[in-house]
Parts: sequence; C-alpha cells; structure tokens
Amino acid sequence: MKKARQLIMGLFMSGAVWAASEYSDYLAALSARESSNNPGSVNKYGFLGSYQMGESALIDAGYYLKDHTPNTNDWTGTWTGKNGVHSKADFLANAAVQTQAIKDYNIKQWGYISNLGLDHSVGQTIAGIVMTESGLLAGAHLVGVGGLKTFLQSNGAQIPSDANNTV
Repeated sequence: MKKARQLIMGLFMSGAVWAASEYSDYLAALSARESSNNPGSVNKYGFLGSYQMGESALIDAGYYLKDHTPNTNDWTGTWTGKNGVHSKADFLANAAVQTQAIKDYNIKQWGYISNLGLDHSVGQTIAGIVMTESGLLAGAHLVGVGGLKTFLQSNGAQIPSDANNTV
C-alpha cells in the first residue's frame, strides 16, 4: 500500500503542476458526472455519494469490511470507522470524507493498474484518446480494472460498459 501511495503521489505531484491539476480536475469531473456533485446521492444500484462508490470500492479504500455480498451494495456489512465513518449515513453526510475515500480507492486502483502493466499505456493514443493517469483511473472507476485491461489490450476495439451501459 505504501509503495502504491508513493507511486501515485509521484505520478501526480512529481513537480508538474499540470499533473496535480489534472487529478483535481478528474475528481471534479467524476463528482459532477456521477452525482451532479451531490454527496447525499444514492443511485438505483446502491452506489453512494459524490463519486458513486460501491461496497467493493469502499472495501478497497478501507471504509467497509467485506461481507458475504460485496458486489451487491446492500450495505448489510460493517463499516470500519475510518475517518469517523461508522455507517452509510455518516458516509453520505461527509463530502470531505468521500473525497478522501475516492483518493484512497484510486491509490489501490493504481496499484492494480501498475501490477498489470496497464500504466505503460500512458502517453499512447488508443481509439483516438491519449491515455493519461487520470484517464486510466476514470476507466477503472467506470468498468473496473478488468474492463480497462480489455479496452487497452484490444487497442480500443472492445469497449466495456457499466451497469448503466455507460462507455
């Protein structure tokens, strides 16, 4: 975890103000797209908050303990208490914690992306899109790291979608 945190911080804060602003722009765009910047938002699939995080994302971020249904967002499990979040209501009531949670989740996601070698696509143009660190994180947020891998390895020929058929 420490190595992944150092890697992502190095990528986004490596003396390049552009990289830092790109990441903050990514977070702002993600919140606007996912919830219209509404931290109290819960969608029909049970995804929560400004960034529409599900059980598996909040498990990766350290806010929720894995239960017997980590992919259903039924929220019947246990919250860890990280950053004072002991319940779904606590999470939905705190926009700042949601932003920290998505940052924690992105650190974990970047570890998965790096371990699979998908970070080597940064700077390449695939399906007419220049791959950036934030773009890879956005793709992983939308369709998971597996979907991102499918897209990249197919050179953009296979385009996965999420439960809302968003591509």
